[in-house]
Amino acid sequence: MLRKFSALFTLLLVVGMILSACGGAATPTAAPAATKAPEATKAPEATKAPEATKAPEATKAPEGPTGTVTLWHAYGTGSAEEKALTQALAAMKADMPGVTVNVLQIPFDQVFNKWETEVAAGGGPDMFTVPNDNTGNQARGGLIAPLDDLLKGKTDAFPAASFEGAAVDGKVYGVPGIIKAVALYYNKSTIPTPPATTAELLAMVKAGKKIEINQNNYHNFGWLTGAFGGKLMDADGVCTADKGGFADALQFMADLKAAGADFQTDGGKADTLFRQGQADMIINGPWTLGDYKKDLGDKLGVAPMPAGPGGPASPLAGVDYWHINPNSAPAQQALAVDVALYLFGPKGAQIYADVAGSPMVAKGVAAADPLVKAFADAAAAGFPRPQSKEFGNWWGPFGDAVTKVMEGQLKPAEAVAEACATMNKANGKETGAAPAEKLAGTITLWHAYGTGSTEEKALAQVLESLKKDQPDLTVNVLQIPFDQVFNKWETEVAAGGGPDMFTVPNDNTGNQARGGLIAPLDDLLKGKTDAFPLSSFDGAKVDGKVYGVPGIIKAVALYYNKSTIPTPPATTAELLAMVKAGKKIEINQNNYHNFGWLTGAFGGKLMDDTGKCTADAGGFADALQFMADLKAAGADFQTDGGKADTLFRQGQADMIINGPWTLGDYKKDLGDKLGVAPMPAGPGGPASPLAGVDYWHVNPNSAPEQQALAVGAALYIFGPKGAQIYADVAGSPMVAKGVAAADPLVKAFADAAAAGFPRPQSKEFGNWWGPFGDAVTKVMEGQLKPAEAVAEACATMNKANGK
Repeated sequence: MLRKFSALFTLLLVVGMILSACGGAATPTAAPAATKAPEATKAPEATKAPEATKAPEATKAPEGPTGTVTLWHAYGTGSAEEKALTQALAAMKADMPGVTVNVLQIPFDQVFNKWETEVAAGGGPDMFTVPNDNTGNQARGGLIAPLDDLLKGKTDAFPAASFEGAAVDGKVYGVPGIIKAVALYYNKSTIPTPPATTAELLAMVKAGKKIEINQNNYHNFGWLTGAFGGKLMDADGVCTADKGGFADALQFMADLKAAGADFQTDGGKADTLFRQGQADMIINGPWTLGDYKKDLGDKLGVAPMPAGPGGPASPLAGVDYWHINPNSAPAQQALAVDVALYLFGPKGAQIYADVAGSPMVAKGVAAADPLVKAFADAAAAGFPRPQSKEFGNWWGPFGDAVTKVMEGQLKPAEAVAEACATMNKANGKETGAAPAEKLAGTITLWHAYGTGSTEEKALAQVLESLKKDQPDLTVNVLQIPFDQVFNKWETEVAAGGGPDMFTVPNDNTGNQARGGLIAPLDDLLKGKTDAFPLSSFDGAKVDGKVYGVPGIIKAVALYYNKSTIPTPPATTAELLAMVKAGKKIEINQNNYHNFGWLTGAFGGKLMDDTGKCTADAGGFADALQFMADLKAAGADFQTDGGKADTLFRQGQADMIINGPWTLGDYKKDLGDKLGVAPMPAGPGGPASPLAGVDYWHVNPNSAPEQQALAVGAALYIFGPKGAQIYADVAGSPMVAKGVAAADPLVKAFADAAAAGFPRPQSKEFGNWWGPFGDAVTKVMEGQLKPAEAVAEACATMNKANGK
């Protein structure tokens, strides 16, 4: 919270009057002259009262926080990033005049060690900014401060997911700023078309093209993992790099060097060679973009790291954070957080984007330069940097492996085996170490996937995998129709029965948790959530407790048939024109599938901060009128979702609004003709579909040992191994770290969820479903006008919520 200090000044009124008396010396008396009649004495002029001295104006205390903080950064001297920070600090000084910031630049190769040494000795500055290379170890070592309390209520300008790279053991340790992942810079004058694959790159180098590559395991991570199919660790943190892929990547790098590639241990020299045109390509990150552009101008291009035989390269994707010194006094920590929120918040972030070409996490910040977007895409396709203690022990062993191979000291397979063994030893994961937790017993689960659907097939395959890995666990499965599953669970659990676990979207998690119909899992999840982003549990968090294990990200988008809709409609006006021209669209007639129009697209807002319905203040009625116009033009609003699906799958409809749960089935029928686009935007802005997550919930009636078994099963099914099966078989966008589907349509749904409206779990939101479901029905059936339907729904919702 910004702290305002007021200064009280006493106003003094000074009135000074100086009176002087005049006296003269005696002189001889002269003969008196004839006495004249004395002149009439003039009345003395009125003495003017002296003007009152004006009281000095009170000096205003500076608004906002006040105080002095010291920060460190490791931006290169004279670099675009350093200039951006300087300009951001100048802007902050204008907006927060009461804050003084002392700045010290530390060379990058010294900054981590210097911070850790000084903080461990009880000193250090108030804050510093670095990539999250070692955040996990620093947090566990007490070298950076947890910021959860200081950030409360102040993070709206940042995506929730942007804090995950600084989340360790459930606490947040940084304020997020610059997204960082490497890509391939190239000089367009000598490389008109950049290499898309490692084979093309090798051929170019053999033909005489020059590439600079930093000889380390960071810049080459994308080849060590994704491009050659390597996987660094399994879900238990055991190094698996020696199982394949890593050695192939190192062999490719050795071949590249033999062909003429320049592997540099001096990053500055590599930069200079590229900037001066003596090299055609270089692999580097966005931190050099501004400097490269200064030298190369329009000749500069950026492309993804070349893909390999194992798939796309997956560079290590990290974020620069501001971290706070645990030794600083509480008031200093609060002040440092305010500074960090400004520098990496929208105003400071826009300066970084414009001056340094930095891709920033802050909402609403975009650089005009398309090269910046290329780096944002590189990070999105990258491997999120883990903060587990196991990953913290990868840097040294695999940095040595790269050196030993590139210097000819070891063969690739030998270097990887040595590095993996060293990493496992440091992590206590050697052969003979404690095995993964064993699950033994029988549990029953319910799901609501459609019979024969790809989601049902994915679950079946996951359970087969679970049986192989946990042979002593038996899982009994029952499929419940989706339109019955919530009611059936709630009825049976309320009566003291029900299965051990079930999976559903978090449509009603808040009410179920408050009603004691699902079990809190905090104690059962302790120490077991590293495979999941911290924010993925938010959708099952009610009153500070977690009630589910997260899995499938869900938000609707626009499916379209490319053979009849070459370019999907981007706006509601375009969609209406298409339907009037004879194109067919299927829309489920409910308030879930149309939420994106009811809110964002027409500027509607469902509730205020107190939970009071405000839909009748505008936007919702306009959205319902658009939907009525769409129906009048020929759109098919269906109450039978299965029928809507069939019409689209059979080619009798050109478009349908639906979620990722149907992706696998639609692809089976439409193949390459299937496209996915965002819901069309409206006059109020982009559509904001309701973004939710499928969770596994556990029965509060189950015995403690049964609950523990159910949680173990849930962590496997929605953990990395099970989630990858869902992604591959059903095309499901999953929350588990390191899981990615090859299908670009899956990413379109992940993007839809990211742009959506996170599903609240407040008791107030729980009372939106019925009233607004009825509103949609009454408008679409012609029973009420849009404004009347919204007014009725809002009044019903407010009455239910005591508002």
